[in-house]
Amino acid sequence: MVADASHELRTPLTSLRTNIELLVRSELSDRALPPTDRRALLEGVTAQLAELGDLVSELSVLSNPDPAPTAVPVRLDDGAHRAVERASRRGDNVVDLQLDPWEFDGDPAGMEHAVLNVLDNAIEFSPPSSVVRIRLDRAVLTVSDSGPGISAEGQDLVFDRFWRSPHARAMSGSGLGLAIVADVVSAHGGSVSATTAPTGGG
Repeated sequence: MVADASHELRTPLTSLRTNIELLVRSELSDRALPPTDRRALLEGVTAQLAELGDLVSELSVLSNPDPAPTAVPVRLDDGAHRAVERASRRGDNVVDLQLDPWEFDGDPAGMEHAVLNVLDNAIEFSPPSSVVRIRLDRAVLTVSDSGPGISAEGQDLVFDRFWRSPHARAMSGSGLGLAIVADVVSAHGGSVSATTAPTGGG
């Protein structure tokens, strides 16, 4: 994991260093960047900092040696509603909810984080304004989207740490979000799986 993390951290750090050095050189020389180029450079630095922060946060979750929190009653449907509220701010997709009440003993923050990661993934890969569907039937939570779907090979790898599909390699992200989902669900005695719907999407 340390080797993989070092590799993943190297890319945003290299980009940050290159952009900041370019900005410093332009400020110290008599050849200032045009305003539009300078703005684009600063926007790139901001995006790279956000990507780096997300990666560090997710690495912290996966490598946390602390004991699991004391199990308390968890309403999975309530946690899913809160996750939807947070995820809805990140895109203009329509979220179609059908959640039956379901309660169990566990870690509410961890489960909400896991649901949010799945939703973020669905929204990121779905076309703008498309529908993301969430269903909770007893203890089974299903999230489906209208994205490109997942290959048969990818369905076996998508919950591995740092694995990213060919569609995702040009996009932001760490490749750790779904690995966190798998860890949280496994810690609660559950399992996760990914499939591609006949009509497309995951």
